[in-house]
Amino acid sequence: MRSVLLRGARCAIVAVLLTLGIGCNVVGALTNKFSDEKAPAAFKLPKVQTLVFVESYQNPDLYNVQSQQLASNIVATLNENKAAPMIPTTKLDEVRGKDTVAFGKMDIPSIARAVGAKQVIYVNLTQFRTDVPIAGTQFAGQAEARVKVIDAESGRILWPPDSSEGREIRFESRAEEDVDPRNLSSVQDQMCRHVAARISELFYNAIPDEPDTSGP
Repeated sequence: MRSVLLRGARCAIVAVLLTLGIGCNVVGALTNKFSDEKAPAAFKLPKVQTLVFVESYQNPDLYNVQSQQLASNIVATLNENKAAPMIPTTKLDEVRGKDTVAFGKMDIPSIARAVGAKQVIYVNLTQFRTDVPIAGTQFAGQAEARVKVIDAESGRILWPPDSSEGREIRFESRAEEDVDPRNLSSVQDQMCRHVAARISELFYNAIPDEPDTSGP
């Protein structure tokens, strides 16, 4: 009954919007909010020990706080949805803390093996910025990341098969009830939350955070 009612409401709203001449992009975005259908995972993780490793590849010290928050959010979500056995983020912190210089010289498969992982969800956080527009008082944020899964033994990219750089994920801050655009931490938390959600849902059947237009 619930699904029937949702479908009925969805159809009624779409009909009204089309009658008013509102564009298809708006209609698509709004109907998605009423959808309770799960999208299939882009990649089903093998059920082996999995490390989530987030960093800025070009400058590993650039987004330390954001990288740790993203990794924690992703691990929590994938654990909740039983996507694969996840390595706790504390294990990675322990390996890094023993010798930061040596850690900086390790490649990704070596880091995975050091924490007992068989595969790595590697997230290259290429951008995470928040700006205040000229003469404005509210923060606007943009985040971009590249995601891939790497085999810890061979170093081979398991997914995506068509891109060595990984699947691109993008997010721009937006109006939400629980987000104060005048507060930097609030905007950054929103960005971390949504980017982590979009990365996580690549690996289990999920109701999308929003329609995916970021890549094939």
